[in-house]
Amino acid sequence: MKTFSASTLSQYVDIIEDYCGEDKWLFRGQQEDWDMLPRLARILLPHAGLQDEQSMISELRRNLAQYVSSQPANDWDMLAIAQHHGMATRLLDWTLSPLVALWFAIKQPAQTSDRKAVVYMLNHTEKDLVTDPNRTSPFDLEQTLFFIPNTITSRIRVQRGYFSAHGPTENYEWLPLQKHPTFDGRLAKIEISPYDFSWLRYALDRCGINHASMFPDLDGLCAYLTWSYSLDADEKKWKN
Repeated sequence: MKTFSASTLSQYVDIIEDYCGEDKWLFRGQQEDWDMLPRLARILLPHAGLQDEQSMISELRRNLAQYVSSQPANDWDMLAIAQHHGMATRLLDWTLSPLVALWFAIKQPAQTSDRKAVVYMLNHTEKDLVTDPNRTSPFDLEQTLFFIPNTITSRIRVQRGYFSAHGPTENYEWLPLQKHPTFDGRLAKIEISPYDFSWLRYALDRCGINHASMFPDLDGLCAYLTWSYSLDADEKKWKN
């Protein structure tokens, strides 16, 4: 896999401009270079199979009416709602915006000083996309597919969100996306040293990428004000 390094916002943008030469790229930021597995693949399920996943979705569907004004149009939107509100699903978050992906990678101080953040870049094609969400089930996938969720929340809109929907093997095992042969030659990544997180966080804020813009609600505003008037652990050396 092609790997780049960036320590400043200008270096990061230059890599995007030089490498992503067409408008069919998706981006995913991670604080560390973990395996790209959905949360459903990283929790222990009592029956270790599709039964538990569908039971969670069925229970959510039964209770959803008291929380939303309209029901989701299909199973894809149901999964998007579940993912958005923290339930374990077979989805992973992606974005059309490389700046949004970078912010999610470096928005918090690194937990350790020896593990780099990473922004994955995926060159997708039409064959990777869900073409008819009303006729295709996310629970019967033969390959990992990407879809654009309906704008069910303002967060998805401002984050320019996409999702990848992952399918397990016959034994309900999961293959990390970066190890999937389908995406050989189409994935690249940009690594960011923990020592550069704080500078990049400030540079993105000057470009309008911060808690308040990424989460356009009262929670986002309060998180942004807390950050603006305090020092993260990695900002003590320079922010006044």
